[in-house]
Amino acid sequence: MRFFLSIFLSLLLVLPIWSQDYSGLASKKKLSQYILKNWTSESGLASESVNDLVQTNDGYIWVATYTGLARFDGNRFTVYTSHNSGLESSNVLRMNTDNQGTLWLGTLHGVVVQNTNGFGSVPALAKVKDLSIETIINCQNGD
Repeated sequence: MRFFLSIFLSLLLVLPIWSQDYSGLASKKKLSQYILKNWTSESGLASESVNDLVQTNDGYIWVATYTGLARFDGNRFTVYTSHNSGLESSNVLRMNTDNQGTLWLGTLHGVVVQNTNGFGSVPALAKVKDLSIETIINCQNGD
């Protein structure tokens, strides 16, 4: 499992290089000359079983796992669980951002949204608090 997570995270970091033009990369440098790094639970990742990945407008990479939500700043992970944040459940299944850049989480126990105070439930979605949220999508208007 650790091997597959390492490969997945490595590909996540490398594949955009092939599909987009990055003017910051040296055009004469081979892809194999770049440093490739992978992360595991020993590096601070909440779990090596990753459910979803999202990058927010502020540059953080968020990693949804069965044992918590990890925020990666490029150097280290900060892990959020139901014990140290406003998450209803540490089991984060899916994530998405809306057109304002707000991070929305689908957990084993409903929907959670990132706000200025951390994370909190959405009163309008109280009816789904006991449901496992497996998909979060944006509408055509970005909401």
